[in-house]
Amino acid sequence: MAREEVLAYGSATHLDALSRSKVLRRDQGFILDPIHMCELLGLGLTISSDLAGPAALFHSGQGYVVKVKSDSSQNEFRFSVVHEIVHWYLIKSFGIKDVYSSRQYWLLEAFVNSIVRELFLPKTWLQNLVFFQPEKIATYFGVDVDDVLLQKAAAGDLPTIFRYEGRVLCLQCGKPLSKTH
Repeated sequence: MAREEVLAYGSATHLDALSRSKVLRRDQGFILDPIHMCELLGLGLTISSDLAGPAALFHSGQGYVVKVKSDSSQNEFRFSVVHEIVHWYLIKSFGIKDVYSSRQYWLLEAFVNSIVRELFLPKTWLQNLVFFQPEKIATYFGVDVDDVLLQKAAAGDLPTIFRYEGRVLCLQCGKPLSKTH
């Protein structure tokens, strides 16, 4: 049986437990604090070791719960929690929860990811930068370098196929290019 810890149903004790676990510390000054967002929205937040993907949104008897994989990095944790919050918003506001094909699923995931990237790193901020240094931008905003590159491409400032540090990225889907891409 997988180990799970319920970390937030608005309880300060649960939120303090997550801060102590070094997954996220409130004193780091990030613009979006996913723990606080869950607290404000009344969403549960759980760390789990048995998830197939990085995170998932579940409906429980107490409401909705965001489950995050226990081995997530800090950036993955933040991105995944906010990603699931966006899914929750789409369910609550528009009833969007069921997809009927693999294509619809991946289109929805790409749409949600684009919203999350915009929340963490608005394209307008990137367009106003004098020097483009992806690593420094990623560190400052607490995102991955690939997210910085995807936002620059979405703003029309980079080609959709981009070579960076020996890797060739497809900036439409965010994945390194392979022979089967």
